[in-house]
Amino acid sequence: HANQTKHLVALFQSEWKHYQEHPQAAQKLAVDPLGPLPKNMDTAELAAWTVVANVLLNLDGVLTKG
Repeated sequence: HANQTKHLVALFQSEWKHYQEHPQAAQKLAVDPLGPLPKNMDTAELAAWTVVANVLLNLDGVLTKG
C-alpha cells in the first residue's frame, strides 16, 4: 500500500501544480456540479483533491468490495 500512497501523493502534487497554472480549469472542476466553494479555499487544491478522489473511487477494490 505504501507504493500506492506514493503514487497518489505524486498525482495530487502534479494535479495541484497543473491547476495552479490553469485556474479556469480548476474552477470548473471544483465547482461543477457542486456549486460555489467555501470562502478562503484554494481552488487549485480542491480540484487536485477531486482528481485523487475520482481515482480512489475507481479502484477495483472500491468497485468490487463496496
